[in-house]
Order: sequence, then structure tokens, then C-alpha cells
Amino acid sequence: MRFLNALLLWKPKYLTTMKTSIQLISATILMMLVISCSNKSNDLTPSNSSENLTQNAWKVSYYEERGKDETSKFSGYQISFENGGVFKLSNSTETFTGSWSIGNKSDDSSSSSQKLIIYISGNYVADELQDDWVIAEQSENQMTLQDDSSDHSETLKLVKL
Repeated sequence: MRFLNALLLWKPKYLTTMKTSIQLISATILMMLVISCSNKSNDLTPSNSSENLTQNAWKVSYYEERGKDETSKFSGYQISFENGGVFKLSNSTETFTGSWSIGNKSDDSSSSSQKLIIYISGNYVADELQDDWVIAEQSENQMTLQDDSSDHSETLKLVKL
């Protein structure tokens, strides 16, 4: 009889460990759901993208054209996105003025991708910036842009000064 009582009251160690593991996994999943459902978003909408761009000057931290690093072309240059769509590229001796705007990617109306459209000319550096750039990544302090043309591979990374 003692054996039967001992058998009924016996709880294998692995059951306690399994119960703890299940509770830990459940808590982790719940925490991930709460974090992922947060209302705060790192994505910038067109209106606050514009506001973010105009708050400070920017510089090119990386520029790649057809697989080749061409960042050195932009050494010493500063970029300004001004209110009213005025775009300026300047260094210590000259300033080139153009225009900029933000819009949705035109070739895919179902996509939420945004474009940064820059019109500027003046020298070869300014000419490199004139493009319809797809905004691949953006945060408050940096932005990664991709050429919207599939046959002309360019990547432009800007950082806030």
C-alpha cells in the first residue's frame, strides 16, 4: 500500500522542469507580442520624412555606383534639404541649388515605398545626386537610398551632421 501511495504522489522531475519551460516560453511569446504591437513606428511618413530632412544638414557617408565605392566624390560636400523643396549641395568654394520632393514609388501603387526625388546640376558631383531615389531605410539620423532604375545600380547613404 505504501508503494501505491508513493507512486501516486510521485512527481517526476522532468514534469516540473517541463512546466517551468512552458511557462518561460509562454512569457517570452507574450512579451514579443506586446513589443511588436507597439504603436510607435520607426518608419517615417512623407510628412515627417520632409520634416526630418530639413532639420539639419547632411553628408554622404557612402555612395556606390555599379558595384564600385565612389564615396570619395562627395568628400567636403554638405547637403541641405530646405523648406519649400530647395536642395543645396555645397563645399567650401561653391554651392549648387536644385529642388527636392518626397512621393510614393510611382511604378507600384500598392507599395508603401517612398521616393526622394532630387533635381540638381552644376558639376559631376551634383549630377550624381540627380535621381529618383527609393528610400530603402530611414531613421532620424540616416537614410539609405537606392536608384529606382533596375539597370543602373546606385546606393546612396546620407547621415545627419
